[in-house]
Amino acid sequence: MSRKNAVPVLPQTTPVGAARTLLLGLFALGLAGCSSDVADPAAASNLTSYSVEPPHIASALAMLPEFAKLRRMLNRAGLMPMLANQRATITLFAPRDSALAQIDPETRAALVNATPPDQLARTLRALMVPRTISADELRTRIIDGGGSYSVPSMAGTPLQFRLAGDQLLIVAANGNNATIGNSAIATGNGTIYVLDRWIGPSS
Repeated sequence: MSRKNAVPVLPQTTPVGAARTLLLGLFALGLAGCSSDVADPAAASNLTSYSVEPPHIASALAMLPEFAKLRRMLNRAGLMPMLANQRATITLFAPRDSALAQIDPETRAALVNATPPDQLARTLRALMVPRTISADELRTRIIDGGGSYSVPSMAGTPLQFRLAGDQLLIVAANGNNATIGNSAIATGNGTIYVLDRWIGPSS
């Protein structure tokens, strides 16, 4: 895995540990490009050239409190072992808890806690692609494709990518869309893009 896309972290000036530095680095990187969030300029200015790359997507998600609901959904759907498989190569488009919070509370509770596991697995596989896709590749393919680029998800449904100004936009088969920033967060078995909105079914 190339180191240039690894997660940049802040210098460890306190005994907080690797999980804390990974968390800070991810949000400085992953949220900087989202239209609904502004990264902390002080944090961004302290980013250094060294990196910490989690061994797999599951371990990266486990370090990040902002993905608590997504972790619960992935566990209920039985997909965490796949995301922990270091022989796999996956790109995950991961909604933060704040993205899921935009769904009305009753629907959100049903989605997170009550959707049958097989149905939930299909919903979450629609947020995954079985290979690594870099932000640079997305931009190039969007431009070469005349303004859009489409790939099949692991659920067999199309994911379309466009440019919205300087932001990358993902559009699900149902028409829901979200910005995904401008950088993928690297792990040992794939990449994570942070979604600012839930793009799966909301009912």
